[in-house]
Amino acid sequence: MVSRRPKGLYIVAIVQFFVLLILPPTTVASMSLVLWIVGITVFALLGISMIRLHSWAGVATIFIQGMNIIIRLLVLVGHATIGAEPGAGLDVWMAVTTLASMICSWYILRYVDQPEIQAIMQ
Repeated sequence: MVSRRPKGLYIVAIVQFFVLLILPPTTVASMSLVLWIVGITVFALLGISMIRLHSWAGVATIFIQGMNIIIRLLVLVGHATIGAEPGAGLDVWMAVTTLASMICSWYILRYVDQPEIQAIMQ
């Protein structure tokens, strides 16, 4: 029996965890354990549902990854500088992790939004 599941769905299910975990070290250290558990639970459910080809998982992935790009862009614009003074310098960790997360989300969106993948997930 040939599997209808493209290998890319497995990759997307796993990479979704990392997209939202790409954070500056200071942010990671300040997050509570409860927040980590909730995030891991939500993305485990989403990843399993994508592999099982539930249509809502594709829609949720598109929504979450799109929101991740928007939120990361707002964070980058609002908080990427060190200090409150203009010209204080660039927070390199914030800029690099934000851009890396946005690029990963963009690739996930491109993959999940392909007509072939959308047809399989219906």
